Amino acid sequence: MKSPTCYYLKNNLFRLRIFIPALTAVSLIIVLFIVFFNPGFLESWYTPIIDPLVAIATTVIALIIGLNQSIRNWEENLPKRLTVHFIYEGKVVLSCYESFLSGASDVRAWSQQIGSQMASVSFISFFPYIRAEKPTITRSSFEKENNKPLDIMLYESVFFLKSDEFRDNKGVVTRPEITGKYLMWLDNNPENPGNIEVLVDARPSKPFTITEALEVYTKQNEAAKQ
Repeated sequence: MKSPTCYYLKNNLFRLRIFIPALTAVSLIIVLFIVFFNPGFLESWYTPIIDPLVAIATTVIALIIGLNQSIRNWEENLPKRLTVHFIYEGKVVLSCYESFLSGASDVRAWSQQIGSQMASVSFISFFPYIRAEKPTITRSSFEKENNKPLDIMLYESVFFLKSDEFRDNKGVVTRPEITGKYLMWLDNNPENPGNIEVLVDARPSKPFTITEALEVYTKQNEAAKQ
């Protein structure tokens, strides 16, 4: 099943889920009402009308169930990606966009690993509460399939740091160049190993969107060429 079809069905299937049972219930009420006042109606109209309607309704319901299962299978097989942000005292310190993710159960552990890699430390200290957004189906900002943006299941999490000073086991600051700044990792494409670092002087109060991050990178890259 092609993804555009899945997008349409996913956005409109809930309407069918409501419409079909409602239509069936209303039809049943009408039939019961007529039968109550005209007992001979059921016998005279069952074969030419009611029996075909029941068959059609059964087929439609089976079709909806099948479509629903197809969409679920499509969603489960989508490549999973993770965007993670690290915030300290209301300011965003680190953001990594659309990193590879093996499964939903790995979000916390992989987020910690990403933060440690960005800060070049073996352990990153954060408070024991994490904000996790509901996963969404979107199109990748980096990866393509048949020259079209890849459909992905995107997970997003936010960690709250206890400190924004990243030090190694000897107490030495690991990345002094990012102190007091906002660091972003982009272009996390498995087919193109490595990533792009974007450093912003002022830490924002909320994470940049992927579009905003790419715009900043483009502007910095153009300025560097001048």
